[in-house]
Amino acid sequence: MKHRFMAANCISSERSVTDSNPLVWRLWSMGVTDCAMVGLTGLRSAIALAAGALLLGLSASVADAQPAPFFSPLESWSGTGGFSSAGRVSPSGDWVFGSQDGDMGTFLWHRPTGLRFDVANPPGVFTMTPAVIDERLSIVVANGSTVNGSTQSYFLGDNGGAWFPLGDILSPQFTDVRMVGTSADGQVTGFTGTDASGNSAAIAVENGTVLDLGAAVAAQLGLNGSDNQLRDVATGRATSIGINIAAAGNVAWLYDHPTGIAVRIDSPNGDLVYPMAVSEDGVAVTGLTMTSAGALEGFYWTRRGSPIDGPYTGTMTQLVGLSQPAPGVTIGFGIDAAGHNVAGLSLDGTNLTAVVWQNFDWASPLILETFTSDIVASGHLAQLGDVVDTSPLGVMAGNGLNHAGSPEGFAARLGGWGCKVEFDFVPGITLSDFNAFLASYGSIETDIDLDGVVGDSDFQAYFDAFMWGAGTLLGCK
Repeated sequence: MKHRFMAANCISSERSVTDSNPLVWRLWSMGVTDCAMVGLTGLRSAIALAAGALLLGLSASVADAQPAPFFSPLESWSGTGGFSSAGRVSPSGDWVFGSQDGDMGTFLWHRPTGLRFDVANPPGVFTMTPAVIDERLSIVVANGSTVNGSTQSYFLGDNGGAWFPLGDILSPQFTDVRMVGTSADGQVTGFTGTDASGNSAAIAVENGTVLDLGAAVAAQLGLNGSDNQLRDVATGRATSIGINIAAAGNVAWLYDHPTGIAVRIDSPNGDLVYPMAVSEDGVAVTGLTMTSAGALEGFYWTRRGSPIDGPYTGTMTQLVGLSQPAPGVTIGFGIDAAGHNVAGLSLDGTNLTAVVWQNFDWASPLILETFTSDIVASGHLAQLGDVVDTSPLGVMAGNGLNHAGSPEGFAARLGGWGCKVEFDFVPGITLSDFNAFLASYGSIETDIDLDGVVGDSDFQAYFDAFMWGAGTLLGCK
């Protein structure tokens, strides 16, 4: 008989040869011999004993395993007088994808080598908006506009770095199709387009099957808008976020592909909601709301605590901005894997300023330039204006102004981002995080390996990362 957490046999002073569970063996090797571990209460007691013995060394081991913070300007190929704009970052954070010199070309920046690769846009295509980029550059897609206003997606081929059009890949059901994002396993890819009635459409391809996602969401939630926009697709658990456009006002939504469940993303004040990004596990969403006074306010919305198979309920918190004149402006554009940290912009007087909301303090944004000494030491950029995308492990792509007054992209990472071991919404990895994980076990955020179920593998992954700081899967390396 198996317990939901581990094998149900007791841990004796002499390990049973039939006990092959590595978690049981690891606890036994640390002297934990509590037979009550077959129950949840006993499990917590045993974990407390084991973790308490290692608590002094735990913070150091986890901190030592964190990737080092960095900052790098993404200089235009024309030098400081040119133009570059970062757009998307790959899930690993190893690649940043952007446009350069007035949208007449695109670039790829490789973080491990620091090398930048410049690629000319297709003839007659003037705006290349980064749409999708994966780890190995097996998928690189941008959306381009032509003189006559038509748009479509272009794929970056391996034949000398040339682009080729994907065409109306969902035609004739949908036209003017542009890719938005894809899950890391390729099971779900999201698009925007136009349907046969001329309405904007949010489209998903699930394992080769085309789904009019906006229509499906509208029918499920009882919405009366005919236009839908897709905004983002989570890289891990397949989750799409978008907007239904109705006469009475936009309605933001989240669609969970594994269960087919849709849920509204509502503001407690009844403000219009514009979702921008969803976390890797599909649990947390960031973006902006528009108040009746015209203020733009960033938000953090989460379905944390919901059962993994629904129903889902969400809570929204405002991302408070820097000191500014009314109406204020804050926007969340990027969110890390665990949904704990948000990056975006805030209006600081007359300037847009790149900020992060870190350590779960949504009421206190921190200016990105104050974080990393490399930013100040390089002296390359005069100002950081915004963060436009964030990888699950916290590598940010953003934009600012160089000293020549030209827009220029940058990439940066702050320490501690993307670590799913952090679970109690209090800075620092402590036993409280483990207890918080156990208390919420079975909820959607405890699906650590993102396989759609919560079981032994999730507990094992969390335990390993917590005890040994070895959780590359959890973003703690």
